Amino acid sequence: MHKLITHLRIGEKIGIGFGIVGLLFLGVIWQYQNTLSRTLNDYRQLQEIQAAAKDRVLTIKSELLQARLAEKKFRLHRDVQQAQILREHVSAARRESDSLAAINAESARLAAEFNAYLQSYLQHFEAVETAWSRKGLDEDSGLQGSFRDAVHDLEAMAQNLN
Repeated sequence: MHKLITHLRIGEKIGIGFGIVGLLFLGVIWQYQNTLSRTLNDYRQLQEIQAAAKDRVLTIKSELLQARLAEKKFRLHRDVQQAQILREHVSAARRESDSLAAINAESARLAAEFNAYLQSYLQHFEAVETAWSRKGLDEDSGLQGSFRDAVHDLEAMAQNLN
């Protein structure tokens, strides 16, 4: 190699030097383009997948907060309309969860967990609603209403036996 270099003229040595520098420069440009391309793909994935998943999860969270508010109003006022509002919010959360599942495999796994929790929440709420309906949502319905009617009948009998 040393003999080859010593037999070359100065112009040839300069030409080979520029050639090597040019190849190194092309290598650097190729590496830069590769890195830029990967960065853009990662950013696109972040925007399309991660941001979309985050939006869906935040919407699910919002629907669950609305459902909890309706649940609290139901427990406080025993308003059947609040139970229906709760069901609508849980249904909306399920729709968002199904939309989340369509994004990618990880989102599908998360959506399946959300749907299981939503189903469990709705079942437990319906058990509470059924218990309150049986007891009576106001003083005239359910067991409270029956008890009240029985007490009024006893009062009427007591007045008749005066």
